[in-house]
Amino acid sequence: MTNFTTEARLTISTDGTSGPYVMVTPEQLGLLTSVLRAQGLPFHIDEDAVLLSWTPALAVINFGPGADVAKVQQVLDGITDDLEGKGNRRHRSPSQKELIVRGDTRSMQQLRRRLDEEVKADWTRRTDVEERFRKTLPQRTSAYCFSKRVPTVGRPVAVLLRGRGPQDGEELYLSGVIPLEGREPLDADQHDQVVTDFRETFIGPLASGLNVRLLDCCSPIQPSLEETLSLEARNRLQSFSAAANKSLLHPLDLRRWDSFIAQTHFDDRVVDTVLLGEWLAEEGFPQELRDQLISQYESGHRLLSVYDEDRR
Repeated sequence: MTNFTTEARLTISTDGTSGPYVMVTPEQLGLLTSVLRAQGLPFHIDEDAVLLSWTPALAVINFGPGADVAKVQQVLDGITDDLEGKGNRRHRSPSQKELIVRGDTRSMQQLRRRLDEEVKADWTRRTDVEERFRKTLPQRTSAYCFSKRVPTVGRPVAVLLRGRGPQDGEELYLSGVIPLEGREPLDADQHDQVVTDFRETFIGPLASGLNVRLLDCCSPIQPSLEETLSLEARNRLQSFSAAANKSLLHPLDLRRWDSFIAQTHFDDRVVDTVLLGEWLAEEGFPQELRDQLISQYESGHRLLSVYDEDRR
């Protein structure tokens, strides 16, 4: 499962008409709510603000109209390091921006009516692309497509929006950004620039005055190393790193590393050595030791594979 994350610095948001809020990962939720309670700040939680495969991926902490925005932000700033240590700095692979537009049923209906009207902005409704997009979705799923030549990207692009949520009525999800000129796909930076432009120049102003929230988040472009491993292999890898002498490996360290290699072979998983090297670098292993460990992984995996073939 792909995990959403919040931005590196948690910032209280004030869009919509239902009061300020902040988005957090499930791992950050407990720490932040305990600090907010200790500060005497009232709030309520929407733990299912963003669901993936029916599992909570992001929660929204609502502070309500009249909240002391400055004080809440001061609290967020005061525990930034602790919050980032819970869910935001867990060996993340490169990510890209995502945007979810969410509100109550009446507000989302009003927003859809605004989307269906003639939009006087730089963004143009592309019904031709929209119809092709709609054919890829389940029946009766709402879909929209708008295009613009985004200045920072230098060529026209199309943004795809689709309905999501109960009866397809409470949420719109920015499900794709595609270039309309040239064969080269957008890179991650260009994708993020388009999402930012669409938020600030189109959907944000269009949702003004409605009880609608624009939920900003990020999702990995590719799975992290941990997401490609079994639970047991992940535990063995983390145990190896926690106990290892990262200046000069001890024989016991190498034994733990061999245990990790054996588990990945037992799981029939071929580990991406690029991801493995990046993981080791983030854990503080110097280049020389990373090269040694990667070499041992490759030779160990190869030897175990030959052993299995001979036994057969």
